[in-house]
Amino acid sequence: MEHERNDIDLLIGMVLRQIRLSHGDTLQSLAERTGITYQQIQKYETGANRLSVSRLFLLTRSLGVTAADFLQRVQDQMEQEKRLSLEPSHAQRSFVRSDTGRKIVDSLAAIEDDAVLKSVVNLLSSLGKSSRA
Repeated sequence: MEHERNDIDLLIGMVLRQIRLSHGDTLQSLAERTGITYQQIQKYETGANRLSVSRLFLLTRSLGVTAADFLQRVQDQMEQEKRLSLEPSHAQRSFVRSDTGRKIVDSLAAIEDDAVLKSVVNLLSSLGKSSRA
């Protein structure tokens, strides 16, 4: 049964790749040390295949890091991405600083009825989607 790649699989793969490259390993050299094909390691790194715990131990041991250190790096990466996703983009900051942006924010802030505010947000979201189509 095939699964969709998800964020954690991608993060695990990214961290695996970062560690491998920081140690100067190629896919082939890591494959030779672990007995895992380089194609399979590449699938782990891209998040195409999930990394089992037994393979995680084998790979981290071969790379000279502990599984705990590896998982901490994944956790740190998750937290960093979460922080970045919460920060407004440059375009968002510029818009809010503009006269139009300030007027819209002030107008939205003045709406006291939650149902009305939700309707306005839904309308704006729909308008934004239709303008991209």
